[in-house]
Amino acid sequence: MVRMKTDNRHIIRFRDNGWQYYLCHPWCYILDWYRDIEGFIERGRSGWARYDIWSLDQYIAGILVQAMGHLQRHNHGYPGIDGAETPEKWEAIIGKMISGFNAHIAELDIDTDWRDDELIAKLHKEQEEGMALFAKWFGALWD
Repeated sequence: MVRMKTDNRHIIRFRDNGWQYYLCHPWCYILDWYRDIEGFIERGRSGWARYDIWSLDQYIAGILVQAMGHLQRHNHGYPGIDGAETPEKWEAIIGKMISGFNAHIAELDIDTDWRDDELIAKLHKEQEEGMALFAKWFGALWD
């Protein structure tokens, strides 16, 4: 699926275009590289780029999935209270949080023309559970 973001001047197509598109539109290849480099520099300076703001929720969810996945794999401690008394239980809680953020990303990627209401309800429930756990354990996300 091609994700399209617009600004005041252009339609920006990200790298999931095939080489055929760039063969017919070579200037878009140059614009994409320019915007990638510009975004890289902005993220280096401030931690985010203005292109991330177009879908800030998806950007933050993607970062949190990666960070919590790393925390789950390389964790050296656990809260020890309220359902997270063992490392295994804590890893399961982190896994549910990751699933919730992945459900949010998946829900955003669903094609609106082919909506499956059962799938959306399942993803929404999983997302709510993950967000509730994230809010509850936010202060315990340390290593």
